[in-house]
Amino acid sequence: MKNIMKIFFPVLLMLASCSKGYKPIEYGSDGCAHCKMTIMDARYAAEVVTDKGKVYKFDDILCLRQFISEQAMNEGELSLFVEKHSTDKNDVIDAKQAAYIQHEFFASPMNGNYAAFVTATEAQHFADSLSTAVLQWNNIQ
Repeated sequence: MKNIMKIFFPVLLMLASCSKGYKPIEYGSDGCAHCKMTIMDARYAAEVVTDKGKVYKFDDILCLRQFISEQAMNEGELSLFVEKHSTDKNDVIDAKQAAYIQHEFFASPMNGNYAAFVTATEAQHFADSLSTAVLQWNNIQ
C-alpha cells in the first residue's frame, strides 16, 4: 500500500499543478505581469491563463489588455478573468462575458479606469449615474 501511495501522490500533485483554471491572486505580494507593480486593489485585478496553464496576473484590466496585444497572444486560446467590481477578493468572472464601464470614478492603478460587472444591467446602474456607456470586452483599448 505504501508503494502505491508513493506513486499515486506525486502523480496527483502533477495533475493538480497543470490545472488551467483561475489561480487566486495573492494581494500585496503578486506582481503585475505587464507593469510590474504589486497587485493591491481587488476591484481592478485580472488574470490570463494560457491553454498550457501558464498564469499571468495584472493590477489593472487595461494592463491585461495591453499585455495580450503586446505579446500577440491568441485570445481564443486564453482564459481571461477579471475581478468583479466589489470589495471581495478573488471573486472573478469571465472577462469576455463581463460588462465594463470606463470612467475616472474608477481610479484603477494604471489609470485604465475600467470596472467589470457580471451583467450589462448591473453595469447600467453605474453608467447612468456617471453619464457614460456600458462596454464589452472588445471595446477595451
